[in-house]
Amino acid sequence: MAMRGPRPTLLLTLVLLAASLALSSGQSCAEKNRIFQKHHVDNSLLSILPTPYCNWMMRRREIYGKPLNTFINAPIPRINKICSGGGTPSGNGLRRSKFRFHTITCRFNLRTRSYNGRGLSQRIIIRCCNGLPVYYKE
Repeated sequence: MAMRGPRPTLLLTLVLLAASLALSSGQSCAEKNRIFQKHHVDNSLLSILPTPYCNWMMRRREIYGKPLNTFINAPIPRINKICSGGGTPSGNGLRRSKFRFHTITCRFNLRTRSYNGRGLSQRIIIRCCNGLPVYYKE
């Protein structure tokens, strides 16, 4: 005859499995957001040409060996809003901003060993984790 009623041993096993998977997943959302901000957020609004800006920012932020990187020139709360009402789903867990952001894209030039910059006003696509941006789609 099959047992009926609650099975605390099975429930405990499932809870422990879920907890261990969550802990082993690596970085927390807050840590991923900190890295996102280091690599992609600059609200200084410096009136500087994109190429000198790229060389200065990549060196200042200690982002070495990255062939392509984009900085979003906007306050963090405005970027965070994409994760809620300021963005729309874009597939694969990504969200597309409803509004345009000023960005500067930095591309490494192997010949000159420096970055070339290009400023744009564009909608951006990011991935969110617990309401915080954690990934920028180049």
